[in-house]
Amino acid sequence: MGASQKRALMKTLTWRLISIVITFFLAWTVTGSMSIGAVIGSADAGIKMFLYYLHERAWHAWKKKQTKGATNDHQTEYH
Repeated sequence: MGASQKRALMKTLTWRLISIVITFFLAWTVTGSMSIGAVIGSADAGIKMFLYYLHERAWHAWKKKQTKGATNDHQTEYH
């Protein structure tokens, strides 16, 4: 796993931890059930973590494609 992949994974995990807590407390507050909040928080975490990682990798691939075609005189705006 390359450095950019590790960075994407770490960003994914830390953001998901924050998001899990928010979703759990919101679901718990709305339903009044801690166990339902935990189930909703867990499901939300798994799905969104996977999708975020794919999104991060797609942006990385797009950036790589953009800079690959750039010359020294014409750099892309996204670095």
